[in-house]
Amino acid sequence: MSVSTDLAAIKIIADTTQEQSTSAVLQRAVKNLVDNVTYIHYAAWYEGNTEKVAIAADSNDTYAGTLSFPVSQNEGEEEIGTLVVATKESVAFDVTDLNTLQKVADYIGKWKNVH
Repeated sequence: MSVSTDLAAIKIIADTTQEQSTSAVLQRAVKNLVDNVTYIHYAAWYEGNTEKVAIAADSNDTYAGTLSFPVSQNEGEEEIGTLVVATKESVAFDVTDLNTLQKVADYIGKWKNVH
């Protein structure tokens, strides 16, 4: 299951090297996760510590599992957002997915720091 997550992560990182617009990168990142990882049915970016969804992909259906990944500009600093993914499947994510998605969140945080 983790190969598609790895490929989506590579595409997200590649997008940051080609695009300067934070909004465009975040929109493509969540869309990429939903479109290319078959067991991710929802992805969103929550800005800061609010409940407001800044960027989202897919619908607000009922999901079997949701994962949240804190985003900060540097390790140990205050969170600037949260990357959230959800699935309709009862068993979808493995340990490799968790690691990859946290790395994506960390990378986005560092990228946002310079943009």
